[in-house]
Amino acid sequence: MATRKFTKQMTSKLIKCVSKVDFQFNPLDIRAVSARELFRQLDSGRFYKNNPKLKLNLSMPYTPDPPIVKLEYINGEVLELESKELKTDEMMLSIFQKAQIIDYEYEMDGKPIE
Repeated sequence: MATRKFTKQMTSKLIKCVSKVDFQFNPLDIRAVSARELFRQLDSGRFYKNNPKLKLNLSMPYTPDPPIVKLEYINGEVLELESKELKTDEMMLSIFQKAQIIDYEYEMDGKPIE
């Protein structure tokens, strides 16, 4: 499957469209590998520098529930990813594709993102 690659410059701009990310996974569950890695990648200084309002919430219940990553964007839209079946790159692609649409809509409406 061919995927589009977002540059660091693009993701640094697009992260401003994300207001909150909730991670819920059992840390001992092998299905949570991609959710843990996504948390590690989003919890970087680069993203916080470009979006100081970004909130990452981590819940680690010791239950058999599948890992979930739930994002809320600045326009109130929600994206929920069941990470057990997705690779980290696939989740990042989904996150930034949606952010790119929101960025475009804000630009077309003349609204600032911040």
